[in-house]
Parts: sequence; structure tokens; C-alpha cells
Amino acid sequence: MPNTVGTQLARSIDWIICKTAKVTFNSIQHFNKRNPNPSVTPQWSDKPLLKSWEKSKPTLGFPRQTDSLCPGCVKEAREAIIAGKKDWRDLMSEKVGEIKAQIIERDGQVWMVKDCPLHGHYEDMMAVDSKWLSWIEKQYPGRDIPAHNDEDLHKHGSSTVLYGRGSVLTVDLTNRCNMMCDPCFMDANQVGYVHELGWDEIKEILDNALKIKPRRQMSVQFSGGEPTMSPNFLEAVAYARKQAPNRPLRHRLEHAYLWNPEAMDRMAELGVIWNTQPVLMEIVGREGVYSQWGDGARFAFLFKFLIKRGVIISGGSDWPVGLYNPLIGIDILVNHRFGPEENSEVLNSDEALSVLQALRVYTYNGAYTAFEEDEKGSLEEGKLADMAVLSDDILSVASTKIREIKIDQTYVDGRLVFDRSN
Repeated sequence: MPNTVGTQLARSIDWIICKTAKVTFNSIQHFNKRNPNPSVTPQWSDKPLLKSWEKSKPTLGFPRQTDSLCPGCVKEAREAIIAGKKDWRDLMSEKVGEIKAQIIERDGQVWMVKDCPLHGHYEDMMAVDSKWLSWIEKQYPGRDIPAHNDEDLHKHGSSTVLYGRGSVLTVDLTNRCNMMCDPCFMDANQVGYVHELGWDEIKEILDNALKIKPRRQMSVQFSGGEPTMSPNFLEAVAYARKQAPNRPLRHRLEHAYLWNPEAMDRMAELGVIWNTQPVLMEIVGREGVYSQWGDGARFAFLFKFLIKRGVIISGGSDWPVGLYNPLIGIDILVNHRFGPEENSEVLNSDEALSVLQALRVYTYNGAYTAFEEDEKGSLEEGKLADMAVLSDDILSVASTKIREIKIDQTYVDGRLVFDRSN
């Protein structure tokens, strides 16, 4: 934000408001502790909500000791289980690979250091700024309601979930993938084995999710190397929707790039949104696309075909794997080239979008994905004035020059937060 008299005054007012709010809150807490009202027991829990002073906290700050895992022991245990030499149930009773670790401050950074008697010394940086991490830890409000009445589900040995009232359930459908991106930890080509759930296993996981207590909210994330490689992906989405028939759900699919027409039609039928990262078309590149997919490349990055089928597309970056500049994503949607050079080969030219279509992907459709289309995503009266002022008219400039456009100004809720001239 530009450092003007107005912004300095705004910061001062904000500081006064925060301090006043803190004093007010602490005063209310003082009297509330002396004469507390009964805690509420919501429908999604068999136990009452905790008062703020009833919440416990783990040891925070640094230096401190914590429980950790030896990477070498974990790999050996995994390989032994896959080879049938070890029973996976041992993980519930044995502390496989568990070692103590020290969290320390070093040169203004925060590090975890640990030693395994079998595999030696390990060090991992936890934060580049120790003061920032210290501030983050101070904001921790304390543990939530203890988990209860679901002991048949929460039984994972020393990794058992003990607290909480809302969670993201991650269901790994498959680790098969057709892209082989370097940062990916799921890719079967890299981990050396295929992990894939059957339909009965998927249903059991989703059914069990409804039994967890407390369960204020349960968000389900289907993941894997490439979820669309699983024949059960869209049916799993359909089954999840049946569990909440009266809720306005907007499931979305991330990262998929190789398609078949049957999947597109089913996606449109279920209202599944495709959140795409067009920059991966350049990252994978021509060699990557044709060497991995061969003739199947004609089904890759089908932007316009999906829109015609009724699938809503929203744009992303996959940062830090991809580039966060949305103008690069818009450029790729419009030009459908393997690279930024004007003479780069075009892939499936019929799949290129118009500039207006690409703009909608990165504006209104993104807001729609997050149930925020009534607040942002377009410039209309009554909406937040979140907008960027461009150096050139994106509708008039040559399509091959879109990525060269500069951001002159950025506004958040009508407030100038960036000015390229300053």
C-alpha cells in the first residue's frame, strides 16, 4: 500500500480499534469466567462447546521438543507393508519411525532437528522468519472439542485425531497419473507402486465420514495423481452429493487435462466445476504432451469443448508450480500454444477461447466456484470493487501480446493497494 498520510492515519485508527477490542474482550472474559452461562450442545456433537478458557494448548514457542518421524524408517515400513513382510495393523500399536525432534531458532529462522539411531541426522526448515512464526502461534485459540463416540473410526495409534469439529476428508482415489510433474508426491511412476480404491471402499469411507463426532462440517476432497484416471471419481462425487441433498454443493475438479467425452457429459450433469491451470500446458510442453499421451494429445487441454458441454471452467495458477500471473493463463487460453513465442506450436487450435471467455474464466467463474458471485467477479453496483487497471485494452491488443500487458493499479474493495507508477 502506498505510504501516504491517509494510509498512515488508517493504520493508526486500525491499531486503536484493535487495542480497544482486545481490552473489551478481556474484560468480558473476566466476568464471564466468574459467572459463566451454560455451554451449548449443538446437534452435530454429543458434548457441549468449550469456553475459550477451557481450551488446552500444546507446548508452543521455541526451543521446544516435539514428536516427529524418521523419513528413512517411514520408507522402510511402507516398503515392508507393500511387500507383505509387515502387517499394516502394526501401525496402530507400534510407534513405527517415531523419534523426538527439537524445534529451534537459528539465524532468525526456525528449524526442526532430529536424530534417528538407524538413519542419522535430519534437519528441516519450518519458517524463514522466526518472529512471523511466533506471531502465528500466538493466534492459536486452543484445542477444540475432544473427539467422542467414534472410537471405531478414530483408531490410528499415536496419530489418532483427538480434537476438532470440522475437517477435510481426503480420499486418495488413485495415484496413477499421465503427467509426471516433478513436485508431485502421488505419482505412481515416482513412488513405485499403484494405490487405487475400489467402489465399495470409497462408499465405506464416505459412509464412515457421517459417523464422526463432533462433525460440524465435513469437506470431502478426492485426490490422487490424476483423479480422472479413476473410473470411480465422478460416481464418488455423485454419491457424496446424495448424502447432502438439500445443500447447494459446487464440487470442483483440479488439474485434469486429458479428457474423454463421457467424463465431460457426466461432469456437466453433476455440476462439477473444472478449476484449470492453463500454464501447465507450457510447463509440460510439446515434448511432454506427445511423449506421454501420443495420439491421446487430441483430448488434452479441451477448454472450448468442455464449455460447449456445459462445464463451468475457473482459472488458477497452481503456484508455486505454475506462474501466478493470471494474464499468462488468459494468454494460453486464447492462443493455446506450447510456449510464449509467437511461433510456438499450437495444440488443438479449435480449443482456443475468445478473450471474453478467458476473462470470465479468471473472474466471474472463480467467484462462482467459491459461492461469491454476488460479491465479486464482475464490476456491478453493490459488489466489492476488486479490480485491476491494465496498461492496455485487453480486448483490442493482439492476442499474442496479452501476457505483455502490465498491471497499472490494483484495488481491493475500492481501496488502492498497488500503483505501478509509485
